[in-house]
Amino acid sequence: MKAYQSVSTRQGSDEVFNNDVNKTLCIDGFKSLYDIFVDAMRDAESYYDREGGYEEFKKKYASLYFPEYGDDYSAYLPVSDPALSKFLNSDGEIIIDGETVNMKNISTYEQLRELGLTPPEEVVIISDEGSPSNTRAGDVFFPGAPFQLLPDKTFQMNNRRIWVTLDDVTVDNNARTKAGFDICFRKKGFLGAWYNHWALTKTYAHIGPQGLRVVDNKTIDGYSSHDHSFFLVNGTEISTPTTTPGYYQKDVYGEAQIYYDALRAYTFIVPLHYRFFRWW
Repeated sequence: MKAYQSVSTRQGSDEVFNNDVNKTLCIDGFKSLYDIFVDAMRDAESYYDREGGYEEFKKKYASLYFPEYGDDYSAYLPVSDPALSKFLNSDGEIIIDGETVNMKNISTYEQLRELGLTPPEEVVIISDEGSPSNTRAGDVFFPGAPFQLLPDKTFQMNNRRIWVTLDDVTVDNNARTKAGFDICFRKKGFLGAWYNHWALTKTYAHIGPQGLRVVDNKTIDGYSSHDHSFFLVNGTEISTPTTTPGYYQKDVYGEAQIYYDALRAYTFIVPLHYRFFRWW
């Protein structure tokens, strides 16, 4: 999932990342489309949770895209490239060779789906009754009962939803293999409207045999999604020969543990599995 911000530098969990700080352009007198989106995410809860608030919110942030698809009443950036939105004015425009060009290119919910920005359609209800069981052995690093969160499914408890998507494996310019996962969440407001909002998450992730390689240990404070990326270092994969001599299937397994401040009674356990192919 490629969403509106990413923090990929590994840091200690005692350092909190705010996913809009140092990510906007600081130009006197210029407020970008991205700046407006960040302001909207900070304001969302004060509008969505009261009668008439959504209408006020939509009017105040009219430059954003409101699909109003099903129960999804979130505000979205109306451009597919969030980095570009930092150079656009409130109308989504930029001057190129002396001409004003409108760069807005998002106008349907299907486009948001293709970008991986919408919740998975399958919703799993987390019941208030009974305690969720831990589905694997090992330590839990955050307070709260462990609950297995399967990727690409939306999990809902009361007025909160959370889901996790696993990123595709990529190779950077230095031939390093990279992967990751994205934590996404929503809150239900007045009359059942689900929306993006500001929240805090903590993660602890490890990969490889016996989970000895810690690849993520950080806290992020900001709007959904909270994106995590890391390198799949040598020694963490299981190699399987293919029918092509010298060409191997590589599987990397691991686990991510997630603390989400809106559902702090749980530690969400996410199984990780990444597959790629290599000549050695």
